[in-house]
Amino acid sequence: MKRDPVILIVVALVISIMLVFGISKARHSAGPQGAGKLQGQLAPDQMRQTHSRLRAGVPVTVVPGVTSAVGVPASAWVPVTHRGVAQDFHVVSVHVPPGDERSTVNWELLAGISGTLVLLMAVERIGAVANELLRYGRSPDTPVSVIADGTLPTQRTINSTLEQVESLVAKEGIRPPAIAVVGDVVAIAAEITELMRDVTA
Repeated sequence: MKRDPVILIVVALVISIMLVFGISKARHSAGPQGAGKLQGQLAPDQMRQTHSRLRAGVPVTVVPGVTSAVGVPASAWVPVTHRGVAQDFHVVSVHVPPGDERSTVNWELLAGISGTLVLLMAVERIGAVANELLRYGRSPDTPVSVIADGTLPTQRTINSTLEQVESLVAKEGIRPPAIAVVGDVVAIAAEITELMRDVTA
């Protein structure tokens, strides 16, 4: 795997500073901001940094948290599972688009499941993902929710269908960081929002 030379330099500097100043531990958060873009869990760069620090003799502690794959949809009232709607969910990193020779995602398999798809790093490739799912038989009317800036004051959500999501994302100017949720659970959020409106009115 090709390594960014800037990241290697930064990691080396951080390790040097830790050793010079006697800092005995490095901490990584593995939660909603773990990847620096609200992606959750230990990002590949953090894993490489962990290896580098351990090789340099610097102990590392991982502080676990809630993955953004669950936390961000929840902040928009979208459950990833719901009784009678979806009992499974699948998290996919779309940093490599469908059709790319580096992709290891089985889109045909994902198109055929009834569970929820949570797509990380997908907003700039949402059209390619939608086309791939449609190509393998997912219904054009499948609900899709795209949540930008999840858990932040600037959070906003758009709801669409698999067939229309690419054009709506472009029209609304949705930019990363954003998470897309594909599946019937998206309708639950609309119900909850309506109930919340009734309760707070």
